[in-house]
Amino acid sequence: MRLLSLSTLREFWERFPDAERFLREWRKVVELSTWKTAHDIKASLASADPLGDRLVCFDINTNRYRIIAIVDYPHQMVLIRFIGTHAEYDDLMDQKHWRKKLL
Repeated sequence: MRLLSLSTLREFWERFPDAERFLREWRKVVELSTWKTAHDIKASLASADPLGDRLVCFDINTNRYRIIAIVDYPHQMVLIRFIGTHAEYDDLMDQKHWRKKLL
């Protein structure tokens, strides 16, 4: 998979240095993968949760942080649309039209 938005990862681990190692590991798994379905993602990252509309939520550092990404299976691309703490994720999910903000 081709991972887009690498600067987003860097900016996040600059804010949360403890996340860097986990984000680098996640990046490596993503870039070495050739996912064709959400089941493929679950097979390589068991804590991932499909959210529908090509959106997938990834737990980072034992659920301390979350990434929501659009996974474009035909083009083998992953685009990060949200990265934040679990609390920031909860705030996003509480918003009425969170899905529209990410697509």
